[in-house]
Amino acid sequence: MRFARQFLLAAAALLLAGPSSVHAQDKGTIKFGISVSLTGGFAEAIRPAMLAGKVWEEEVNARGGLLGRKVELTFRDNRSNPDDGVSIFQRFKQSGYDFIFEDSGAFMVQRESTLAEQQQMLFLSPNGFARSLYERGYKYLFFTGAAVAEDLNIGVVRLLESMKESDRPKSVAYVSIENIAFTSTTKGMQEFLKPMKIASVLDVTYPPNINDATPIVDNIKQKTPDMVYHAGLNNDSLLFARAMKQQGYKTKLIMISQVAGAQPHFLTTFGDSVEGMIYASPWEPSVKTTGNAQFVAAYQKANNTLPTYNAAQAYARWQILETAVNAAKSLDHTVLRDYIAKAEFDTVVGKIKYNDKGYSVPQDTIVTQVQKGQKVIVWPKEQATGTLVYPNN
Repeated sequence: MRFARQFLLAAAALLLAGPSSVHAQDKGTIKFGISVSLTGGFAEAIRPAMLAGKVWEEEVNARGGLLGRKVELTFRDNRSNPDDGVSIFQRFKQSGYDFIFEDSGAFMVQRESTLAEQQQMLFLSPNGFARSLYERGYKYLFFTGAAVAEDLNIGVVRLLESMKESDRPKSVAYVSIENIAFTSTTKGMQEFLKPMKIASVLDVTYPPNINDATPIVDNIKQKTPDMVYHAGLNNDSLLFARAMKQQGYKTKLIMISQVAGAQPHFLTTFGDSVEGMIYASPWEPSVKTTGNAQFVAAYQKANNTLPTYNAAQAYARWQILETAVNAAKSLDHTVLRDYIAKAEFDTVVGKIKYNDKGYSVPQDTIVTQVQKGQKVIVWPKEQATGTLVYPNN
């Protein structure tokens, strides 16, 4: 009985110990456990993040791994359920994984990042967009995307500022899905537009499980805004766009969700219902960033489709980690955290330099418009492949 008790105490101590102490004597494969939404509401948007991880896994192992050790990525489906995500994190921890990450959005990252912080484990999040995640004072949490939700629309604002004041929209209707990442994006847009005196005539949210967007469009039409702003997932964005098309509703400027716009099948699925619409994006396959062309080519070769911004931000996570490990010559989570907090990284989503909260603030973001059935980057000017068609009604 005494031996059994000592064994349990020792096992508990190992689980509570930092990850580097558990594996201090282990010189074998470096094991990464990743929780990812392969089913459920977030699956379509998040699956590309896993595919990008597999691209990096093959590349880094071809380079000899990290510190001369091969890496192994294990993905577990959290079914877009935060409780499942927590359980997966705990199982990875109990199984002795060296690093544990979450590829899904803010709704999923919120609780798992708290577990990581408690365990002093590095938590690099490619799709935890909500700024509020990084305002909790956590030291091990970093966002590996170009812009948190509240900063995503910087490019749209710069584009509007470039217009003559008399030509700009005078009013806007906001429509958002009930999800922290999307409501945060909307709040960011509202803050950006305040100095421009673009009046808000509607601000509504809707549940994730809607099956008809007609009442929402009816509500918008009654307010007659110059601009419509929509933030949602792929399926509800499709309902929204089709309802607009069916009712023949147009206005000067309509924004569709970047989640829908990023999907490789966006244009074929949505068809002419999104003609003239714009969307803000942290990344597009054609952007001119360091290593981006090579990443896009490798991803496309492996998956027979183009990557999305979710994939690019996940790949940037692995770039940041590899750079930090090679520079610090360590797998210690605190050593890596300290290096990442101070360094600047050149990634496929652009340069990332962290503030003291764990995210990078971009100078600009991308604006894409659907023109004659094609995606055209209309902002910023140095990335543009065309000019904005405005007004679009």
